[in-house]
Amino acid sequence: MEAAQHVTQAQGKLDVTRPTADTLCVRLAGQWTIHAALPSIDAVQTQLASGSQGQRLVFETQDLASWDSGLLTFLLKLKDLCAQRRVEFDQAGLPQGVQRLLTLATAVPEHHEGRREEVQESLVVQVGKGALAATTALHEFLTFLGQVALAFVQLGQGRARFRWVDLVLIVQESGAQALPIVSLISFLVGMILAFVGAA
Repeated sequence: MEAAQHVTQAQGKLDVTRPTADTLCVRLAGQWTIHAALPSIDAVQTQLASGSQGQRLVFETQDLASWDSGLLTFLLKLKDLCAQRRVEFDQAGLPQGVQRLLTLATAVPEHHEGRREEVQESLVVQVGKGALAATTALHEFLTFLGQVALAFVQLGQGRARFRWVDLVLIVQESGAQALPIVSLISFLVGMILAFVGAA
């Protein structure tokens, strides 16, 4: 039993035959590139629809001249169609390079976002956590404020321990030496504001 359909395009050729009742053979010939006129999967889809369950799709590529991503796109559509119809997609007849690329293209597992289970906390727990967070933040703020005040007192009394050369260096780096980068950033911000205003 053999039923065949032949689809010929300018540069890509597709023959769909059925050697047996449960096997569908797709023969690819010519140039399967993105710049060529390539056949669609309609012929294969029609043959799969007319067959029974438990079918198998095989390939013959002896007459395939050249190929690129255009062939891969066609084969990926066929593979999705086979998965929808529960047809075995046998890629053994394809070139080795095509098989490797198909394996890579379908090797990434689907990403399933796990549903987060929200734990509803009681009002007492929420108030307690908020109070602890506020107490910690207040303690850190008061500690920093006290350290700054003590540093200023020691500076006023002349007991601050630091090197004046470091102070002069910091003033120079944040003053005169910072002028070019500050000017550049100001110019870029001005250009952005002008562009937004014009738009």
